[in-house]
Amino acid sequence: MGGQDIVAFFPSIGSAERARARLIEVGIERSAIRLSNESGSASSNDSREGQEEGWFEWLFGDHDVPESERSWYGENLSNGRTALSVRLASQQEISRVEQILEAEGALEVERDADWVAGGTTGSARASSQGVENQSAVEDEEVIPVVKEELAVGKRTHETRRRIRTHVIERPVREQVQLQDETVIVERRPVAGSRAAQTGDLSEREFEVIERHEEPVVEKRARATEEVVVKKNVESRTETVADKVRETEVEVEGQTVPATPKKQS
Repeated sequence: MGGQDIVAFFPSIGSAERARARLIEVGIERSAIRLSNESGSASSNDSREGQEEGWFEWLFGDHDVPESERSWYGENLSNGRTALSVRLASQQEISRVEQILEAEGALEVERDADWVAGGTTGSARASSQGVENQSAVEDEEVIPVVKEELAVGKRTHETRRRIRTHVIERPVREQVQLQDETVIVERRPVAGSRAAQTGDLSEREFEVIERHEEPVVEKRARATEEVVVKKNVESRTETVADKVRETEVEVEGQTVPATPKKQS
């Protein structure tokens, strides 16, 4: 039966368990996931060797595992590291599973087994740098050559500008013309000879109305101008300078050839 085992190494059992939980969330069967030290106690060397042996059996089945493979896995399982193996039935799941493992903090992600149904068995370790040769010499020692790359990103810094309105009072003076009426009573002689009327000798009462104007204040609000708030966006280019490190290899009495660059 064809299939693919993806193996990831985590710095601790806790980080490996979190990665397993994430894989289960996206639909990977729990039975298809195995941790190198998930069963038994790891308090002694014998129990740890038993855990690793059981994990090897689950990963490789009945196939003979080369000693170089066991040694390589054993080195990666040292210093408290935990291996997580995912057995996939579909090749389309590889990329998604590898992305999840790397996002959860995997130190290294490798592929094992073959995809050809009924094809060869054993381990075919593959990484992002390509497929490694299984017939590696057991005595070889791999020295990683590391090179840093400068990744420049950007983040947004916010500056808040608050605009407030408040009410002020100022004194205002206006003039208005007012009118006042005053009743004036005068006595004056009758011109000529005019006879009095009979009713003139009766008691009578007269009422005269005076009118006085007084100021009345009324306030009306009207808009005199507007304040428009808008933003002007400008782009600028800045140069970021920093230092990156890389590993140089020197061997006494021997020249180490540089890795040829890939043709773009």
